[in-house]
Amino acid sequence: MGFTKNYFSDILKKGISTLAFKVLGVLLGYAMILFITKNFGAEVYGKFSLSLVFSQVLALVFTFGFPSFVVTLLTNKLHFDRQLKTNFFDKVVAVTVVVGLLMAVLLYLFSYDIAVTLFRDAALLPFIKLLSFLILPLMLHEVFLGYLKGTQQFGLHNLCLFILPPVFFFLSYFVIDYWFVGVADSIVFLCYTLGIVAVMCLEFFLIKRANVAQPLRNIPIQPLMKRALPMMYSAAVLYMLGWTDIFMLKMFRTSKEVGVYHAVFKVASAGFLIITAINIVIMPKIADLYIKKEIEALHKMIVKTTHFVMLLTLPFIIGVIIFREEILAFFGAEFVVGKAALLYIIIGVFISVSSGVVDQILNMTNHQQTLKKIIISSFLINVVLNYVLIPKFGIEGAAIASLFTNAFLNITCIFFIKKKLGFFTFI
Repeated sequence: MGFTKNYFSDILKKGISTLAFKVLGVLLGYAMILFITKNFGAEVYGKFSLSLVFSQVLALVFTFGFPSFVVTLLTNKLHFDRQLKTNFFDKVVAVTVVVGLLMAVLLYLFSYDIAVTLFRDAALLPFIKLLSFLILPLMLHEVFLGYLKGTQQFGLHNLCLFILPPVFFFLSYFVIDYWFVGVADSIVFLCYTLGIVAVMCLEFFLIKRANVAQPLRNIPIQPLMKRALPMMYSAAVLYMLGWTDIFMLKMFRTSKEVGVYHAVFKVASAGFLIITAINIVIMPKIADLYIKKEIEALHKMIVKTTHFVMLLTLPFIIGVIIFREEILAFFGAEFVVGKAALLYIIIGVFISVSSGVVDQILNMTNHQQTLKKIIISSFLINVVLNYVLIPKFGIEGAAIASLFTNAFLNITCIFFIKKKLGFFTFI
């Protein structure tokens, strides 16, 4: 019992610190949304949102699951004990650089085809060209965040994930706006790109400084890729699952509706604040307890965590349901049309929070293949529902598809956690 209490107390202590960073990051994120919508309008914000989501999907896919995989390796003292003991991280970075450079070239060469043929919007072209310069820094940023999380440097991790990107966004904008007159709409994505480059450089410097040069045991790259790829599939498809609505809205509707829906989703996703904060801290704990075969302690820790998260998140969910129209009006009158969509999405948030960190439980207990199958099934269901509902109901259709898919994913994960580990996440 004391063992479990120590783990849970550690999660709470570090989780509260992470939550503080996350809250500040969300506030800065909302400030960024307000800044773009007030100065450039919902349509430009829609283009920015689509480009941002597209870049993050590409980064998740082409980092091959390394950001999650390095977390599991860094909990093993054979690979890391105060500093790196093997060269696995160097190889991960080398593969990421090579693939990132290739992606950058391809994105630039095919930017017109992506903007016009794929997204049917020539105005997206400057955003996609900028994306070609963003992709490598963004991929390295994801890998470096995995290192900071795996070494449990949560303060630095949270600073680089939540705080610094929007801070550098605003700094970049004010510098460019001061020196240049009549900047294009794509300046918002340029500023985001510069922010990620700055954060990535800082992360690289901190990681290099923490690891004194010494001989490292060689680790072949093939086994690393084999173990990491299932995590890539799960992480990439899970992310795409959350943002399929954006891509399919762009296929059937306007950039303005994409902007409204993204703002709606951002408001609802604040309901994930606590579970995201806990998730960052709990991942290494889950892996550690599972390796030690402390399944009972793992169960107790997860149930306590789920109850804690649900208790703290419920007031926010109720508040959004009651005041959703007033909240959306804060972004501008054109965003109020998303009030019904916000209701559906916030119900989905409640389902996720009540279920617990189900995806990470499967991921960190060597059930990546099971999670991959669940996520792919959920993704296909979501695509079909969006295809049917968006043409008829617009953003409300996308929100309904998200709600039903969210319920399917969480319930299925709970079923397999019970089947494979022998417990439910909430009792």
